[in-house]
Amino acid sequence: MDKYGGNLPILIKAVKEGTLVPINNVLLSIECLDPKCVPLVQHSETLLMHTWAGTTIATNSFNIKQDIL
Repeated sequence: MDKYGGNLPILIKAVKEGTLVPINNVLLSIECLDPKCVPLVQHSETLLMHTWAGTTIATNSFNIKQDIL
């Protein structure tokens, strides 16, 4: 707690919401900033997995709209 001022020692990088990203690109990356805290990355990934459901729905909706237009 004292070492990082109450923040987790991780760096999260993500594509801006609503951005169209080609297949096979990284949408989200999580990096550990302290070798002693590596398990935080795995736990953080697990907590953020709910974002994939929204991504799938958005992708399907976008493609259906394109087909209709």
